[in-house]
Amino acid sequence: LYSQEQLVDIAKNLDLNHEIPLQFGYFEKGSEYWEEYVACLLNDRDPNILNKTTELLKFNSHIIDYYVKDCKKINVYDIGSGNGEAARGLLNYLVNEKALGVRYIAVDLSADMLKIIERNIKRWFGNKVEFVAQNKDITFEHFDDNIAADRNIMLLIGGTIENFRVPDEILRVIHKSMDKDDILFYIAKVDSETSRKCLNFSTKKDDGKMAFLYRIILDMLNIDDSLYGVESGYDDKEHQRFIQIRLRSDISLKLAFGGRERIVDFNCNDTILIWRANHRTAREVIDRFRANGFITQIFSLDTSQEY
Repeated sequence: LYSQEQLVDIAKNLDLNHEIPLQFGYFEKGSEYWEEYVACLLNDRDPNILNKTTELLKFNSHIIDYYVKDCKKINVYDIGSGNGEAARGLLNYLVNEKALGVRYIAVDLSADMLKIIERNIKRWFGNKVEFVAQNKDITFEHFDDNIAADRNIMLLIGGTIENFRVPDEILRVIHKSMDKDDILFYIAKVDSETSRKCLNFSTKKDDGKMAFLYRIILDMLNIDDSLYGVESGYDDKEHQRFIQIRLRSDISLKLAFGGRERIVDFNCNDTILIWRANHRTAREVIDRFRANGFITQIFSLDTSQEY
């Protein structure tokens, strides 16, 4: 399922950081699960990251107009693209309102997820949107492949980078991948009492268990669910929501790949982080981007002040 480099990354994170990088959960059945989860968000009338992304992009359509006027060809880079649903509204606007040549470039680590996105884009837009897949690890791989266009719009939406241990690594990669006239749209939750309580990421199929997306690698590592309990909440010190497991006994994992073997030992009561979402206030979001070389052109909040 994974390359040798990815297996090493999983092993090192388990050993050094006691965590499983979330991006490796979107492979194979994990990609199918994400498609089901997004369908749940689409049918949810309560505010969520998907419907608020659509709302905020629509609210800022005048900014999009300003940057794409007189452009004949536009590249839309969707970074950590999921199944493409979050970008659908923007693509529809560009195609129908601006009548421009639009190329959608999905940047994602999971080849399985990219296949789902390609299928969705063709189903939604037919030949009106050109699809390009870039199978990249955004923690270190640039995606500036010189695909010519009058304007590059980068989308970093859905709070993607907040799941990573060091979000600044992602921002530095994105910054190096962009040209001086490119524009980036970033959409995520901001810190609030309400957002700190949001920890439900299951579909109906999970039936009260930890969401499949988060237990898939535990299952592949043969860590039986009888060996751990699940904990979740908000960590005031780290300023993040989290889901982790706490081990009920000592365990040793023997990881064998590429003629190598690595033993990772855990003690009873050790934790393994499965999921995180870093929390930032609106001001901290602006400061973080400035620290990584970006210039903030416009900042807007939704009516709830939480996105």
